[in-house]
Amino acid sequence: GLAAMLVMSNRYSSALVNYGFSQGDIGKAMTVFTDVRSATRGIIGYNDPDLVDGLITTHDEKKQAFLEYWEVVGETVVSSKEKELYDQVNEQIQQYWELDQQAINTGKVDMEEKRMQAQELMQNQVAPLYNEIYDTMRELMNENVREGDSLSSILNIMGFIFLLIIVGVIVLAIIILIPFWAIFAGTFQEGTMLIRYGLNLKIDFAKANFNNYVMLFTDSGNYFRWFFNSFVLTIVQVVLTLFISAFVAYGFSAYEFRFKNALFICVLLIMSVPFEMLMLPLYVQINDMRLSDTYAAI
Repeated sequence: GLAAMLVMSNRYSSALVNYGFSQGDIGKAMTVFTDVRSATRGIIGYNDPDLVDGLITTHDEKKQAFLEYWEVVGETVVSSKEKELYDQVNEQIQQYWELDQQAINTGKVDMEEKRMQAQELMQNQVAPLYNEIYDTMRELMNENVREGDSLSSILNIMGFIFLLIIVGVIVLAIIILIPFWAIFAGTFQEGTMLIRYGLNLKIDFAKANFNNYVMLFTDSGNYFRWFFNSFVLTIVQVVLTLFISAFVAYGFSAYEFRFKNALFICVLLIMSVPFEMLMLPLYVQINDMRLSDTYAAI
C-alpha cells in the first residue's frame, strides 16, 4: 500500500509539473507575447515622446516575462512532438525579435514617414510571423493537453490496479490471520471443549474464561523459565551462527588450500540435511545420555 501511494504520488507530481503547470506557463507566454506585439504597435503608432518611452519600457518588461515563461516551458516539454514544436517556436521567435526591434527603431522617431515604414513592416512581415508563432504555441498547448489527458487515463488505470492490489493484500492478510485468531479464541475455552469441538473462530463469551491464562502463569510456574530459555537460546544461536559462518565463509573465499572443494561440498551436504530428519534421533540420543531438560543438551 505504501509503495503504491509513493508511485502514484510521483506520477501525479510529474503530471502536474509536465502538463498541468506547463499549460499554465504556455498560456502566460502567449498572453505576454500578445502584450509585446501591442506595445510595439503603440510605439510606432503614437507620436507623444513620453507615451512612447512608457510603451518601450512596457515592451521590454513583457518581452523579458515571455522569455522567462518560455524557458520554464522548455524545462517541462516531454514528448518528441512537443520538443519539435518548442524548437520551431525558438527558431521563429529569433526572427520575430529582429523584425520587432527593427520596427521599433524605425517608428519610434517623430517622423510620419518613418512611422509609416514601421507600420508597413509590422503589417507585411511581423504580423504574419506573429500569427505563425502564435499558432505554433497554440498547437503546443493542444499537444500538451492531449499528452496530459493520456497520462490521466494511465494514472486512472494504475490507480484501479493498485486498489485491486491493496484489496488483495488485505484479503490475503485476513486469511493468514484467521488461524492466529482461532488459536487466540481457543485460549478462552476449556481443554475438554477444544478436544470435543476443535478450534472455533467465534468466542462464546457466555462460556469464555481465563483459566488457561491463570494456569499458565500460576499452576505450572514454568512459563517464564520456558520464555527465558527460548530467549537465551535464540540469542546464543544467532550470535554463534553469525560468528562461525563469517569465519568459515571468509576462509573459503579468501584462501586456497588442499581439499578446499571437497570440504566445501561437505558443508553444502550438511546444510542440505533438514533438521526434521535429525530431530528424533537427537532426542533419543540425548534421552539415553540422561541430558533431557538440561542446558548441556542444547
